[in-house]
Amino acid sequence: MLRYIAPEYSALPCYYTLALSADGSTLYAANGASGVVTAVHLDVDVTNARIIKTVHFNAGNAGVASSEPAPAMHNGAALALDQKSLYVAGRHGIWQINTADLQVHRSYLTRKSFTGITPTPAGQTLYAVSPAPGIIAIGVNSGKFQADYTKFCPYALEHRMDRVVQQTHILIVDDEGRVTSALRRALAYEGYQVSTAANGESALALVRTRRPDLVILDLMLPGMDGLEVCRRLRAADESIAILMLTARDTVADRVRGLETGADDYLVKPFALEELLARVKALLRRHHPPEVSREVLSFADLELDTATRQARRGERVIELSTTEYELLALFLRNPRIVLTRGLLMDRIWGQDFEGGPNVLEVYIGHLRSKLEQCGERRLIQTVRGAGYVLRMAE
Repeated sequence: MLRYIAPEYSALPCYYTLALSADGSTLYAANGASGVVTAVHLDVDVTNARIIKTVHFNAGNAGVASSEPAPAMHNGAALALDQKSLYVAGRHGIWQINTADLQVHRSYLTRKSFTGITPTPAGQTLYAVSPAPGIIAIGVNSGKFQADYTKFCPYALEHRMDRVVQQTHILIVDDEGRVTSALRRALAYEGYQVSTAANGESALALVRTRRPDLVILDLMLPGMDGLEVCRRLRAADESIAILMLTARDTVADRVRGLETGADDYLVKPFALEELLARVKALLRRHHPPEVSREVLSFADLELDTATRQARRGERVIELSTTEYELLALFLRNPRIVLTRGLLMDRIWGQDFEGGPNVLEVYIGHLRSKLEQCGERRLIQTVRGAGYVLRMAE
């Protein structure tokens, strides 16, 4: 007997990959290309099967048509041995999703797309396959995904991850369902993990179970008002960013909210663009990016990754963003021939639609800057293959 189990959405998502729990009670259907996963509770009687929850993620590709053949192939799903995590591979990333609540725990985002994924029995390593560069291994026990292409990539490259994202958690506290729904959609589309609460008591309970990075807090709440919630949040954790929303626009009201502990204050009605800008500014202020300093060198050439400046001897060389990325790739892989296709993919991405000679143009720019004072050439052309960073023979 066949039975169609449809999610509770008018626009039904398409699924391309499945994972079944070890006890056979839960089926996970996913689409890693457009970013959706649904948990289905299974029963001995198939007619009793029901949807548990559907969650959308990978907001950057939410508009990808799931009927397109290329995105459709970018899919894979596998459960961890302990059944606590579902790994979904897809377009431009891999997501670790908690099976308890289907919330994204962490992500590995990259220019690459993946077509398959499997964890080792011990759960310490995750293997994923991509049309380019091949198979990668990702350590999953540490605080971040640690990717290593070296042993598996067809090219002997020392790989650095493009981006590791521990998704930012935002809590919306507002009793107006229309406002909460609109904010949730907008923030989720921007890539944030969003929780909601309709009153102060629920908000404080949520904060105790899962700490948010930022709270969007309405002043006029039923029961415990926003000022009291703000006071308690600030007493519990000074590092949480708080953006207060209110229809009160007097100076005295704004001052009272800020003195209670709010970091910023926005008067209703507000433009969504302004709220998003304030959210980003508050997150930058409370969670500044970690800056790591690394100096890459070869012969008399140095590249400071913090200042993004190059030096040839004592001479400082200013670089454009693309020139910096290209030179850093060479310096991380000295004496290794990098093919034209690999350089194009790593610097401009698989979907680049620019001119065919853009790589040659930027190689020319780099050589001109590096050899401006008559220094020896370091970036050599390997005919029929690509380029290599080495001393001329």
